[in-house]
This record gives sequence, C-alpha cells and structure tokens, in this order.
Amino acid sequence: MNQAKLVLAILLTTLVLAAACTATNDKIPSATPDIRGEVTSVGGGRIVVEEKPAEKSGSAKASVRLAPDTVVALANGKSLGTADLRKGQIVKVWFSGPVMESYPVQATAGKIIVE
Repeated sequence: MNQAKLVLAILLTTLVLAAACTATNDKIPSATPDIRGEVTSVGGGRIVVEEKPAEKSGSAKASVRLAPDTVVALANGKSLGTADLRKGQIVKVWFSGPVMESYPVQATAGKIIVE
C-alpha cells in the first residue's frame, strides 16, 4: 500500500510540474516586445516585420530569423508553427540572443505572438 501511495505522489508531482512548465511557455512575455508590426516578407527561414510599412526609413524594421525553438502563438495562447506566419499579419516579436544593429535590425525570434 505504501508503494502505491509513493507512485501516486510521484505521478501527481510530475503532472503538476508539467502543467506549470506548459503554462509558463504559453504566457505572453511581460516585457515590451522588441518590435510590433506587419509581416511584410516571409521566406528563407526569416520574416521581415515593419512597424510602418509605408515608410521607407525611420520606423522600426526587423529581419527576424526563425529558429527551431522559436515559439509562435496567437494572442489567445493557441500554439502555431513558424509555417503559419503569413505576409500581412500583425505580430509582436521578442528577440533571443544578439541583435545586429543594422537597418533593418537582424535578430533571432524567441517568441512571436500573432494578433
């Protein structure tokens, strides 16, 4: 009987920890996104996000690399994949790792929320 209780306790602990990890990954980051704008180009493992696509220069623009661990989701938390990103979508992007300070900036996406 004690062994059954131990197995049950381990199983419950594992389920609680798994739920906590999932909830953390699904949350929208509390930090301000590194860029918010329209996806103006998709291809080659990258998207281009422009704050004001009509402006040729001056507004925020980013060439964003899509890594295998990039998290993509809808604002309601539903998970998407990088293949679901389309030209014309409005997105918020949080960068992961170094940012090349060119114009547009070049960075790897850690998380992308499609609005």
